[in-house]
Amino acid sequence: MLSNAIFEVWVGAQDVSNNDAILWIDNILPVDQSLWIPAEPDHANGNCVYLTNVGDFGLAVDTCLNNRYLLCKASPLIVF
Repeated sequence: MLSNAIFEVWVGAQDVSNNDAILWIDNILPVDQSLWIPAEPDHANGNCVYLTNVGDFGLAVDTCLNNRYLLCKASPLIVF
C-alpha cells in the first residue's frame, strides 16, 4: 500500500556558500521556514535539500552524496 511508502526526493535548494543560508537555485530566494519538518534545517547533516514524508511531510537537509531521485521544475510547454 502506497500510504506507508517512504518518499524522499532532492529538490532545487541548497546551501551553496556553506553559510547556513539555504536558497532555491532557480531564483536565489530563501526557502520559506514553514516548509521545513521539525528540527530542520539541520546544517550539520549537509547542504542539500530533499522533500520527505518520513514523520512529517516537508523539507530536510542531508549530505549531497546520498542517492535520491530528483524533483525538477519545468517551464510550461508553449504550443503555437
